[in-house]
Amino acid sequence: MFRPLQKAAMTLLGRLKYFRMPPVIVFDPSTYRVKGGEVRELLGVLQPGDILLRAYDGYLDSWFIRSSWPLGTGQRRKGRFTHAALYVGRLGPQDRERAAADISGYAWDKDRRIPPEQLPQHRKAMREHFFDKALPPRSDGSLPDNAMVIHAMAEGVQMEDILSFCRCDYLQVLRLPDTFQGVPHTDVAPVFALQQGSAEQRLASQLLADQCLQREDATRLACAAALGKLGAEYDFACNDVKAFQSFSCAELVFYCYRGVAQWLDMRPRLHGFLGLWPRRVTVTPDDFTDTRLETVWQSRSLHGKT
Repeated sequence: MFRPLQKAAMTLLGRLKYFRMPPVIVFDPSTYRVKGGEVRELLGVLQPGDILLRAYDGYLDSWFIRSSWPLGTGQRRKGRFTHAALYVGRLGPQDRERAAADISGYAWDKDRRIPPEQLPQHRKAMREHFFDKALPPRSDGSLPDNAMVIHAMAEGVQMEDILSFCRCDYLQVLRLPDTFQGVPHTDVAPVFALQQGSAEQRLASQLLADQCLQREDATRLACAAALGKLGAEYDFACNDVKAFQSFSCAELVFYCYRGVAQWLDMRPRLHGFLGLWPRRVTVTPDDFTDTRLETVWQSRSLHGKT
């Protein structure tokens, strides 16, 4: 007699979420659309240097992010993705010293500026945070099995296991072409010029000399660049595409591939909310889908979605 009522009550309780700040109860009958079987499939596809684009259903900030349109393209539609990240793959002890090597004087974990004299100690603290705590070494000095993603979030540039990153509703993987050669596919304004003598500048010079480069030449530098920015500040204004001291998620990915960005037709563009205001030069996750990057995998939740 009471079984139908018990079933209905227990089902309802199982779909209610309670949040402390602010105190509210939300009815959420859904689970993540990307399922475990798909993640297992994805692990067999991913290569270091792949770009991950993801999105969720039901978050208010997703609507704002998707509504930032590039101007001058005639596009008048909401985007699909709300977050971008770089897959760096398995990290070893040799990667530890590279971590946080290129961050400026801002502590995301303490929300304060770091004086220049304290910066070496701050970088050391960031390395300990991301490696010694997240990937504690074994007794022989080796790191545990891992497959890592580096991405910019409100807390700053973070490192996360791919299994945690894949807890989402929509997911797509983009990859660079096998080879690079020839003239750039797009012009990049002088303000985005590469630092003279940098590895990225040397790579671009080789391409300008019409040398054929392999994908690994670019992805190796990209993964190293991402490691170097671990702990960097988040760019809440989403417009730091000059100094590259703070990052939105898409700006970080662009920064990592800045040496070959022209050959990928990857560039910062003028965006506006709903194509209007505020206007700012930036990069958004959906911008990466309008480049020479190749889609190598996408979740089934994206099939047929426009």
